[in-house]
Amino acid sequence: MSKTRWLDALSDGTAGLKTISSCMSVCDLKNDNYYKLIAAEISFDLEIKPRLRVYKGTQVVHDQNLPGIPSAVESLYIDETHPKMPIVAVSVGPSILFYRNMKPYFKYTVPSLIIEPLEMEIWKKLVSDRSDNYQKHIDDLKSINTSELSTLSQQLITLNDDEREFFIRDNMEPKLERLPTIVAMTKIYKSIEEEKSSNCLIIATESSDILIMDVQSFNILHQARVCNFKATPDLLSASGSFQNDFKIVIATREGSLCILRKNWLEGREIVKLENPATAMCLLQIDQTIVVLNTVLAMTFGKLGLEDHVLVLVTNNGSLLIKILKRTAEFSEPLSVESKTTEDSTNMTVAIPKKTKIFIEQTIREKENASAIHNIFQSELWRMRLEAAKTTIDILRTGDSTFSGDYQTPLKLLAQVDGLGPDFLLTVTLENISATKIAGNLSILLHADPEHYKIKRRYADLSPLMPGIPLEMDFQVSVALTPDNLLPSDMTTENSIIRVLIIKENLSKPLIASTVVMPQPELQLLIT
Repeated sequence: MSKTRWLDALSDGTAGLKTISSCMSVCDLKNDNYYKLIAAEISFDLEIKPRLRVYKGTQVVHDQNLPGIPSAVESLYIDETHPKMPIVAVSVGPSILFYRNMKPYFKYTVPSLIIEPLEMEIWKKLVSDRSDNYQKHIDDLKSINTSELSTLSQQLITLNDDEREFFIRDNMEPKLERLPTIVAMTKIYKSIEEEKSSNCLIIATESSDILIMDVQSFNILHQARVCNFKATPDLLSASGSFQNDFKIVIATREGSLCILRKNWLEGREIVKLENPATAMCLLQIDQTIVVLNTVLAMTFGKLGLEDHVLVLVTNNGSLLIKILKRTAEFSEPLSVESKTTEDSTNMTVAIPKKTKIFIEQTIREKENASAIHNIFQSELWRMRLEAAKTTIDILRTGDSTFSGDYQTPLKLLAQVDGLGPDFLLTVTLENISATKIAGNLSILLHADPEHYKIKRRYADLSPLMPGIPLEMDFQVSVALTPDNLLPSDMTTENSIIRVLIIKENLSKPLIASTVVMPQPELQLLIT
């Protein structure tokens, strides 16, 4: 058998391609069984825009600009219709650009993360405060981890003193968004594990989230964490199908290898590497390939009319294509002498510590299966009992923003405007029934008269049509002392107003919601 298992098919030293492994993919773009290479070129010159290129051999057959620096490229099928035409997904920042026939098809942006309450409070102060106090508020913003700040706040803290005031004036009504950056993508089959069957797209974000998306409806089917500790995903590799079973291997920048399986909410670490992985691919071969230059990116799969092709991109921009021989073999037969030596040698295999713990745990569970099951069932019924008790308490007290009467389903929202001592309480009531009209309703506002004065406490409501909200404004004033001060017994805990929605001939309110009132500004009280 020849030692050379690879054929040097093509080599183009003038390709000038700069990319990484995650930005390369091969697919049958025209459904003609001729697979082409798709690569997103990443230039180290910021003035040169990234480009998406399609190669037929080493010849560029399609070239177009990208709106930003890409992090991953993946080709996949969205349905089972014929002819089978794939779409190409390119991740840029927090968005994924989908191309069909290499023309823009759809743009998807990952869901926004939760904004820190402290950041929202700081922006409220920035908008209403004087420019002399901007530095103090910006220092408070810097105390928050930069990765947990919104894009608007990250831009603000990088500006100099002269630019900050104009920036805040331009954003008097700030729209705070914290969109995670996509760092890696891969795909799995949706149901049938056959070539050119429909796929699901797996997305890894900078915030350590793993999202599995249905590319036909562009909905998130499953969301999980990389693992139970802080780890930033870098590389993905997956196998299986979403509806049956799948495994996702995640390599992190911290050097961990984690595995995520179906129905898991977070992955589990399986290997801790000394250094972070730079590439990851599942192959059933073992072979060393010598290349004259440093390899920047590589991918393995079908290309052209061949089934097993290795595509390499080197640091000088060269594009190398190697074809695996169809007669290549990667298993060496054992000789009779080696078999005899192997059988006669009695080797003691050292069992790893974690494996021993797993075996001991499995034995314990087998021996105490009945007791473990009884404890689980007992805790499960206790949890159900506590949930039922809580539900009954809510139904009895009616302290909720939704009505518990299925015949009159209502939803209540309350908003307080003003800095005090005069407030405007806006109550929005909506009939969430599909067909029924809600009538014979009244609204009552109840508060401690020593704390608040309400101009209109009671009002009859007109019939509510389904899906049409009704807004009502109530003027609320703080009951100040003769010295223009707050009542001495008024605290943040008892600064509340109860909003009751009452229906005729019912003994208890449909909704009894508690509105927590803000404390008046001291400067306004003094003036």
